[in-house]
Amino acid sequence: MIKNFLGNRFGLYPTTRLMDGLKIYSLMIFLLIVGYIFFPLYQEHAEQQFVETFGIPILDVEVYQSYIFYSIIIILFIIILRWTIRNKFSFSNYVLHFCIRQAMNRSHFSLDNKETTEFNLTRYKPPKTKLKWDNKERKTGKLFIRNRSDIEKGLEKINLSSELNGYNVETNYLTADNCWYVYELYALKTAEKKTFETKDAFDQWSNEANQYELRLDDRTTQKLMNTVIVGKTRSGKTYGVMSLLFQMQLKPIKYNLFFIDPKNSDGKTLGLGFAKENTIYETGDGNFSDDVLQMVDKYYQKMIERQNELNELINGRMALDYTSYNLEPHFLFIDELPSLIEGMEKKKQDQLLNKLGIISKMGSGSGFFIILIAQKLNAKVLPKETQENMLNKIILGNAGNQTYMTAIDRVEDVPKKNYDIGEGIYIDDKMSKPRMVNFPYLKFVDNIKRLDDVLKKGVDNSGDTNKSDH
Repeated sequence: MIKNFLGNRFGLYPTTRLMDGLKIYSLMIFLLIVGYIFFPLYQEHAEQQFVETFGIPILDVEVYQSYIFYSIIIILFIIILRWTIRNKFSFSNYVLHFCIRQAMNRSHFSLDNKETTEFNLTRYKPPKTKLKWDNKERKTGKLFIRNRSDIEKGLEKINLSSELNGYNVETNYLTADNCWYVYELYALKTAEKKTFETKDAFDQWSNEANQYELRLDDRTTQKLMNTVIVGKTRSGKTYGVMSLLFQMQLKPIKYNLFFIDPKNSDGKTLGLGFAKENTIYETGDGNFSDDVLQMVDKYYQKMIERQNELNELINGRMALDYTSYNLEPHFLFIDELPSLIEGMEKKKQDQLLNKLGIISKMGSGSGFFIILIAQKLNAKVLPKETQENMLNKIILGNAGNQTYMTAIDRVEDVPKKNYDIGEGIYIDDKMSKPRMVNFPYLKFVDNIKRLDDVLKKGVDNSGDTNKSDH
């Protein structure tokens, strides 16, 4: 009856835990019936007759009822103790585990591991699950499900996100010993776009990262690395880059910035605001291509000087880089790289791409990075070797398949979502699948309108904090 009711009504099958629970609660109900219904009726109507006929002693009903009452209390105490230990004293943990078991129950792969009880009732034994949180706030964590050969394919394909209350599965993989499937979770509230009304609020948020890290959103903090930011018009690229630049400006160590903008647009505005002396843009004088090559060569020469400096400091020791000696990082921002490439002669294109390839390959260890900004990405714009050295790829908005293929190789790994402004995916050198990113909305920029005024206000509010003279 239980099997038919659950299976027909909810698509579920009784679990071992459910059946064991039914047995325990049935026992407690039976004891209550005996103690508080049968014993009083027996004492009132049949006790004297049984005593005279069979010599059964008179029962002290209150004593037996107290035995039954305390037995039930002990059983309930054991049940509650086991529940709290199993769920780590957290009701939300229980809810998540319950949702997970229900999801595995509804996906009938779990019936591959079933057994028939003594009542001829089919039930399944769900695999063991564990939850490990990355922080006390439970913003992110990992769900471990015990792998078995009979359910491995099911664990690989199961969609748990739809069943988890307030959480989403970002990626899943097998542990090295193939014993556990790991599902990385994040709280949906952490994926919501963060809005900063004031520069001070943004500063406080960004200061949670160290001097060689940048925050992308509430749950993602990255070390400095070569980055590609791709997105169509109004996808949020400018605000994303601006968020990174404001963070660089706040660091206790100087960030040396260089900007190239072939279209005289946002890249120029940002460059003149943050590093006026190191910004070039198309002025129509016919020398822009030469100016670009000259700046990239200047950046390259600085990188070589830094490498020579580092070699003397390291002196043959291993696993050390520019961060070990508190050296200043350098960033070369190139806005609209495809437009820049298309506007150059073939020979100059080759010179530029060759230098960018060398910098992307050799510069990270010495603190020299490139951030490329483009509306689309393909192999014609950026050679494959250089793409592989751009360890961090951020794609904002809804991009085309070619862009996804170029950046992450597998379109099917992109989370299916209608991405809003500032939303998208990212993948870095430590990830096998892309994850979602949601750059904050810098409302204080809209309120003040002019970038120069924002930068001036930031200095006025915090004293002389602009250590890098951007």
